[in-house]
Amino acid sequence: MSVILENNQNQHILICKGAVEEIMRLSTHVEINGEILEVTAEHDEHRKRRVKERNSEGFRVIAVAYRMFPGTDDTPHYSIKDESDLTLLGYLAFLDPPKDSATEALSQLLEYSVSVKILTGDNEIVTGTICKQVGLSVDHILLGPEIEALSDGQLGEATETTTVFAKLSPAHKERIIHFIGPISSIFDYLTFFIMIYIFNCWTNPVLFHTGWFVESLFTQTLIIHVIRTNKIPFLQSRASKALILASLAIVAIGAYLQYSPLAGTLGFVPQPPLYWLLLFGMLVAYVILTQITKTWFYRKYGD
Repeated sequence: MSVILENNQNQHILICKGAVEEIMRLSTHVEINGEILEVTAEHDEHRKRRVKERNSEGFRVIAVAYRMFPGTDDTPHYSIKDESDLTLLGYLAFLDPPKDSATEALSQLLEYSVSVKILTGDNEIVTGTICKQVGLSVDHILLGPEIEALSDGQLGEATETTTVFAKLSPAHKERIIHFIGPISSIFDYLTFFIMIYIFNCWTNPVLFHTGWFVESLFTQTLIIHVIRTNKIPFLQSRASKALILASLAIVAIGAYLQYSPLAGTLGFVPQPPLYWLLLFGMLVAYVILTQITKTWFYRKYGD
């Protein structure tokens, strides 16, 4: 990410921060004790050693670089191409330790045979260090650049044998978990259509706000019961009594909020009767479509 600043000499300064490898690739010079020098292989090795030391201690490291522009134009237009020919200024290292409860939580999940997958944008050194701190065994870490070379089938197989995915971009994460996500978006858009064109929420944003909240709460609670099993939910496989009661409590409270004394504070208003009928139809369709997708997934990639 870059920002443009202007100093008292009417010079424009582009300040860029980001992953160390990317910033170094864009840097042709380095500032050391106030002196600007050309980047050499010696500097590069020194950088790698310093960053690796911090990463192995669990620190995340980003690089900061800059570039000076004359600034003669009062309305300058900068673009991505200006993030080049940078001067490396230094590094920022920060520590984000795992919660004290993480180790116990992971242990309990393993006791219930729940597989844990880690998806992170951090590099493999930091990720490996954090995993060791919480007692998570890591045999192999699959990196974002490696994922780009895999087909969907190969990635599906990799998710079964790989615990940790590191150095991921948002696109990599969406690809790994993309099978169910788009279905949820379909019903979000359907809710938008219903609220805007059937209930005329162009002029009633509070009604839209309430309707979307209820739909999101109901669908996301319901989907837990669909994806928790490779069988047909409710018919061939039922969740535990605790999960069923918790789910019913959540949707009941969510539905009641629009009629409760807190409705005004939350910006909720009661939905018309037709809304509930349409919501019921969407929930049935949501379960059916998700079940079909889930069945296809298991047939293609196995359990």
